[in-house]
Amino acid sequence: MGFRCCNREYLVDVSGRRARTVAVWCGAAMAAMVIVGCSSNLPRYTTTLPAPPPRDVVRLAPGDELEIKFQAVPELDDKQVIRPDGRISLQMVDEVMAAGLTPAELDQKLTELYAEKLREPVITVIVRTLANQKIYVGGEVKTPGLIDMEPGMTILEALIAAGGPLKESGDLTNVVIVRHKDGKRYMASVNLEEQFTAGSGEAVTLAPKDMVLVPQTGIDRANIWIDKHINRMIPRGDLAYLGVAVSQ
Repeated sequence: MGFRCCNREYLVDVSGRRARTVAVWCGAAMAAMVIVGCSSNLPRYTTTLPAPPPRDVVRLAPGDELEIKFQAVPELDDKQVIRPDGRISLQMVDEVMAAGLTPAELDQKLTELYAEKLREPVITVIVRTLANQKIYVGGEVKTPGLIDMEPGMTILEALIAAGGPLKESGDLTNVVIVRHKDGKRYMASVNLEEQFTAGSGEAVTLAPKDMVLVPQTGIDRANIWIDKHINRMIPRGDLAYLGVAVSQ
């Protein structure tokens, strides 16, 4: 026997003596399909995301590794990792706020500070590593986790770098982006289905520390719910959920 929901067929195999139990579980299955299968997995967020930084602008952040070289005074050369409070510690000038500055701005700041200590200092700031130029991609992708962000990386490029979405369970119509700026969290939903199927659509540029989530499709969640709450709880032989047909 079977039933339909969301233009798909759901089949169950009825056998054994417990017809009453079967009827109860069929009702539960239909309710599950209506509640779980026909509802969206995540809400759709319409918030406008803050604009990402320009591609040619790098802002220093905690964890970044710097090398600072003094042309005429090499004994002052130093290697520093920006601390969680955003500062670095240097000889003669002590604490210096580096986070939030570009390398050129930090260079200028140090030149001004050391001008009070040295005669015509020539300072070079070299960025060795950028610890925070990463993006987290999670949910229904092949290899969720942190990926290195290239300047101007789009959400589509990030998903490909994570191995691509899982075709069987990823809902590309409601991909969620989470962005933090000035202590606030912003969330937006993007429909990427056309970009994957037709190669068209507006490119969405990511910012450092963005989080990208590909949710499960409603039907995939329904299958998991049925397997957990029905197939594994009823006596063997009474009822078995066979799956979802692909008829539309």
